[in-house]
Amino acid sequence: MNKHTIFLFLALQFASHFLYAQHIQIPDSIKNKILLTVDTAKITTDEFVWFYNKYNSYLDSSLKVGIDESMQLFIDYKMKIIDAERQKLDTTQKFKDEFYSYIKSTAKPYLFNDTLEHLAKVQAYERLFTDYHISHIFVRANKFGNPKDTLTAYQKALKLKKELLSGADFAKYAQLYSDDTFTKDKGGDMGYITSMLLPLPYENAVYAAKKGDLIGPVCTDQGYYITKIHDIRPTKGQVKASLIIIYHDSKHADSIAKAGLIADTVYNRLMAGESFETLSDIYNSNQKLASSKGDIGWLDNSTRYEPQLKEALFALTNIGDITKPLNFDYGIVIAKLTDKAELGDIHSYVKTINKNFKKDDSRKNIVKDVFYAQYKKIAPYKEISNNVAEFITLVDNSILLSKWTKPTFTNNKVLFTIGSEQYRYTDFADYLVEYQKTKNIGEKEVLVRYRLNEYVNKMLEQHAIQTLHTRNQEFARIMQEYHDGMIIYELLNNEVFQKANFDTIGVYTWYTNHTNDYLQKEGVRVTYFICKNEKIIKKIIPLIEKQQVQKYNDQYIVKTINKKAMDNVLLDSAEYYKGDNNFIDSLEWKKGSYHINSGKKILVIKDIIPIKPMTFESCKNAVISDYQNYLEEQWIQNLRKKYTYTLNDTYFNIILSKNPTE
Repeated sequence: MNKHTIFLFLALQFASHFLYAQHIQIPDSIKNKILLTVDTAKITTDEFVWFYNKYNSYLDSSLKVGIDESMQLFIDYKMKIIDAERQKLDTTQKFKDEFYSYIKSTAKPYLFNDTLEHLAKVQAYERLFTDYHISHIFVRANKFGNPKDTLTAYQKALKLKKELLSGADFAKYAQLYSDDTFTKDKGGDMGYITSMLLPLPYENAVYAAKKGDLIGPVCTDQGYYITKIHDIRPTKGQVKASLIIIYHDSKHADSIAKAGLIADTVYNRLMAGESFETLSDIYNSNQKLASSKGDIGWLDNSTRYEPQLKEALFALTNIGDITKPLNFDYGIVIAKLTDKAELGDIHSYVKTINKNFKKDDSRKNIVKDVFYAQYKKIAPYKEISNNVAEFITLVDNSILLSKWTKPTFTNNKVLFTIGSEQYRYTDFADYLVEYQKTKNIGEKEVLVRYRLNEYVNKMLEQHAIQTLHTRNQEFARIMQEYHDGMIIYELLNNEVFQKANFDTIGVYTWYTNHTNDYLQKEGVRVTYFICKNEKIIKKIIPLIEKQQVQKYNDQYIVKTINKKAMDNVLLDSAEYYKGDNNFIDSLEWKKGSYHINSGKKILVIKDIIPIKPMTFESCKNAVISDYQNYLEEQWIQNLRKKYTYTLNDTYFNIILSKNPTE
């Protein structure tokens, strides 16, 4: 690989990993001055210095080049780019797809602030130390529903809050108006909640509130919450517990009564001193609990158990204390406190927090959601609401069965814009055909708006990547360099690599004209007599010493020694060339000489292999590589004739004078 190819390889291989390792310095006054003109391309002093420093950052000291030589390599590099662009090698779809794939992965650190997720996870842990007793009224409104329905729900939530602030009874209003079927019968009472139990926007609003506040409407993907803050307390820590659950059918009084009698019996027997584990084996309706003697392990207030159960356990004082029977819709629970502790450190919660952020829709895309919100303002983003509404009417319910097909649009209207880019019916329809039904959505309009939100986010990200070079100089250089590296590789492939691979006559002619460049090193052919023991060695040595005089072959020696036992000696042979084996190199290479090696092995030098040209087949790869270098040098010479360049000696001399040791 010659220096021209090394230069290309580094540009292509390390574009995304370059750390600006400064090797040469230049005054700020000449950074933006035109140092070099190649054909019509003008290159600043700063651009050359950036490439020089990068090129030398990854090379072994023996391969590093000085400023003068680097400039010549750089000129050749720029000529290749110009030649490749004029051949339009960067216009193929394959090139565009590969280039965008690389740029997309490289752009992510510039677009997405991963620190946000880390901070959110730390905050989730810190919030575990505070519990909020809340009640809420929930007004359902899917984020992706019809905007009129969403507005109606919001206005309803505002009206309820206004009436609550005027003195309306919160519990009564929750029973009358809340869409949360789990809490409305309890007047909206959620009990004490803590981190990771609520959607993140809702949790943020709660943790920003004070005791006695009425907050909301808080917007989430599923609707609006009006929330009352009853109390704020420090965490109750962790408890370890065992449960006995006696299930019943909540729709039948007889079943409830029977479960109650069993629970009373169990509780009384526990109070009389019988073992909780024994009674769990007998009465636990939950088979999993029965197999674990009722043990449910450790829980804190973020564990998704019923608030009533958690509070009953937190209220127990001593290890071994037992709750009275607790009634739930599904049955009756008796709990035993088996241990208590403070909350663990953040490391003990890493798995729990990571799992929550992975599964919770309001948390798993926190970094990207922040980016999308910010970039909509930067781009800017604008939705054409009327056209979105019309587009939805052009989609029928077949989409819920994944059978919708893209219609012919008589008027291909704009759905939204990002900066100066317009995204039309046909653009989104192509995406919608590919991504149709989702198991969680059963309403056409909600599904279409949900997919539109996905599509908008994808286009925001794509637009941000494609325009990032205008906002970030470092990324612009990386992007340009990778483009140049790719396009030059395509050019090299056409002009050098493929020619060398297919020009069999040219390769062989190169070999015949340069046979002295492919010389086989001096070598030896050796025979190994592998002996059974030292006694056999002593018998073989006289035969070896006589072999050169009496001219008998190695097989004769083996046959003679193995008359009584076939395994007395084994025969092997090998060829070695200078540098292959340190032991062989250390020997005197004399035909017929022998050496005892490893105790049971006698090595005999049979022949000296003289230096001579290698066969074509044995050095073919090296020949092809050298022929490629030859073709590349010829090609570069042709480029030098094809394109002109002008170097500003004044600025170049300043670089040389400021960096005399380079």
